[in-house]
Amino acid sequence: MMKSKLALLIMLMIIFLISGCKPQTSTVAEELINSPEPETPQPAEGSPVSAEAVENVTSEAEAAPIAEENEPEPKSQIFQPKLRYDGAYNGPLYGTSEQVGSASMDDYFKLLDNNGINYFIGMFGIEGEPQAETLTSDQGLGEIISAAKKHPYRIIPFFNPGIGGEEVEQYLGTTLTSMYTKTLVASKKIVGNDFIKGFGEVETQEWTARHNDPKILQLIDLAQRNDLNFMFHPVASKIDDVKKMIEAYPDRIFLIHMYREDLDKSKSQLIKMLQEHDNLYFSMDAAHIIHVNNMDIIYDLDSANRQKSINDFVSAYDEIRGCDPL
Repeated sequence: MMKSKLALLIMLMIIFLISGCKPQTSTVAEELINSPEPETPQPAEGSPVSAEAVENVTSEAEAAPIAEENEPEPKSQIFQPKLRYDGAYNGPLYGTSEQVGSASMDDYFKLLDNNGINYFIGMFGIEGEPQAETLTSDQGLGEIISAAKKHPYRIIPFFNPGIGGEEVEQYLGTTLTSMYTKTLVASKKIVGNDFIKGFGEVETQEWTARHNDPKILQLIDLAQRNDLNFMFHPVASKIDDVKKMIEAYPDRIFLIHMYREDLDKSKSQLIKMLQEHDNLYFSMDAAHIIHVNNMDIIYDLDSANRQKSINDFVSAYDEIRGCDPL
């Protein structure tokens, strides 16, 4: 049985707020920008960063906290969705794997508010090494800080290097691990040790390498040393690798999602792993499971014409539910 609070978040879209969820701190981004940057020697461009570098940033991170010591913590209050759907669940929701792109975070949170999504695990792209004096509120780490300030308690931030798909595989090993390490070291110096909660999404579904390839395990080792969670996307043909990974790192939490075709092919193995290992969690992503007439609605109906996408989605949704279009 999944006993941790995170299990409730990942396995179910539950209807009550997890009271123990740690809030995101809510300082002003300008304070970070104007704070003196710790004088820590930086590695030469292109050189790998040692694991010790990550472990040794604690004192610097504590020197630049993102919340005033005496500042009262914000209170979390559950809220209901503004939108209602006949015959459907109409309570609060929680996002288990939000791929946060380049859209306006203000617009993004309006959508979350309308649908009653109280908080979410967000996968943010952070390219390179963030610097306090160059933070902006519309990209990278600055975007996450700004959103966390405006919406405390609502973001559980994960990060990746900002490049995805097949392009990443060429960097597997020392280069990719160095990218994650440098970003993590720099982020800790700006926002402290507890702001970033994990790596992800790691798009292993696009790679020819086995999921437990030593070059990929380098990233899990880095997450292990820094007490971070690890979110990745496996495929059915490599589902046995997932078992080996979660058993090799029993105290590390792994979050996964899969395309529905891969889920269909590996469902029995996946269910068995979930039953036997309490460090593995599976998210039921709408983008992967909402389909009709063998069509993935979220992907196939997306287009540059926003209103057309909305109209097509509503029509398809009504067809699934057997409703007459409004």
